[in-house]
Amino acid sequence: MPRRRLSCAILFVLVSCVMTPAVMGQAPEGFGQATTGGAGYPIVTVTTLEDYDLTEPVIPGSLRQALGASNRRIHFAVGGEIHLKTRLDLRGQVNVTVDGATAPSPGITLRYNQLEIRDSSNIIIRHITDEQPKVLASMARLGEVRRQLA
Repeated sequence: MPRRRLSCAILFVLVSCVMTPAVMGQAPEGFGQATTGGAGYPIVTVTTLEDYDLTEPVIPGSLRQALGASNRRIHFAVGGEIHLKTRLDLRGQVNVTVDGATAPSPGITLRYNQLEIRDSSNIIIRHITDEQPKVLASMARLGEVRRQLA
């Protein structure tokens, strides 16, 4: 009997190790599956939901400040809405991961402006909600036009 339990336990462990990434949704798939982002680079932690524009002093611990350089992993010690005062630009940067999955509930939502990525490479952004009132308003108008045509 002990031998049978041991073989069942070993089988369970092997199946768990092989199946866990796919079941948990952690295994990347598709065109960007080789992207490493900021893996292996220092972690920068966002500690505030406050934002600033370029005419104001830098707010330490803000997402805007965290995105100010390459070669980093960005984690969140806070969760909620970040009310962006201006567009959040990620330009000319490499090896960056912005991991919204590290934020406590309710997660991270960007509001009132957008995150724009240009001339950058090896960037991973995951588990971030981007709600732009302009886009939502445009979608609502499109829905009204479709209803009028129907």
